Amino acid sequence: MSHRGRGHSRSHTRDLISLIFGFFLSLALLGIMLITVVRLGVMTWGGFNYILDDKYYELTVDYVEKQTYNYSLPTGIDPAVLDGVFSVDEVKRDAGGFIAGALDGSGYKADTSATRDRLVKNVKALFDKDGVRIGEGGSAEKIIEGYANDIMGMYEEALVIPGLDVIVQIRNFYVRYYPVALACFVAFAAIMVVLIMRLHHFVHRALRFVAYALGGAAVMGFVVPCMLLVSGFYKGLNLQPEFFYHFGVRLVMHVFNLCMLGSGVLLVLMIITMVVIRGMRKKAMHSGRLSHDF
Repeated sequence: MSHRGRGHSRSHTRDLISLIFGFFLSLALLGIMLITVVRLGVMTWGGFNYILDDKYYELTVDYVEKQTYNYSLPTGIDPAVLDGVFSVDEVKRDAGGFIAGALDGSGYKADTSATRDRLVKNVKALFDKDGVRIGEGGSAEKIIEGYANDIMGMYEEALVIPGLDVIVQIRNFYVRYYPVALACFVAFAAIMVVLIMRLHHFVHRALRFVAYALGGAAVMGFVVPCMLLVSGFYKGLNLQPEFFYHFGVRLVMHVFNLCMLGSGVLLVLMIITMVVIRGMRKKAMHSGRLSHDF
């Protein structure tokens, strides 16, 4: 075999090995992107606040009204007393407060005084209309007090996302070990880059495979979430009540959208790397250290 033939053979072997390292590098870059977008976009109060849109709070109010209506029927108290008692703004404040307090460990106590006052006022108006005397410490007063306590208890219970304690445990575990996972992915990616660099005499030729890895990670991070979003599988989640179902759907969509956004960042980095490669190649050619063959 001629010297030129042996050179081409070594070059092809080097490129093949570089492609293998590039593939592992793309997986590491994909891992870095995925765990980072989840950490920054989901495992924070801002991420949860984005998921909990106006419709979520409206559905929560609907759920509270249905629960309290069903509770009121057997008590003999006309469920009409619940009209205008629950406010979307107050639900938004209290439901958000429960989640924020759970995430940072500070806890939260809902201020239901205004809601309670409206309810008590409506019940007293109903009793007065029916000719029921309400005396301080009397039986009617005790009925109103017990009814209001039960309704407020149901109100506060309905504001908490089902399984919030489990969600918080998962979030705390993720936040705790995220730096460790990130360090492992970064270290592995760095090793792959170093190995690729050592295989090539010219830096810009080694950077080609880094660019390929960035492109591969971008494609994987975009195509899979996009296909899953188009399939709409998440709409079949079996979650109850309706506001929790809405939360689950919004969460899945948010994660997929973040992954596609992260893929866009990887794509930009690939383009920047290609521009850098082009500049380095031209410089090497002008210096006479490189032939016109890439």
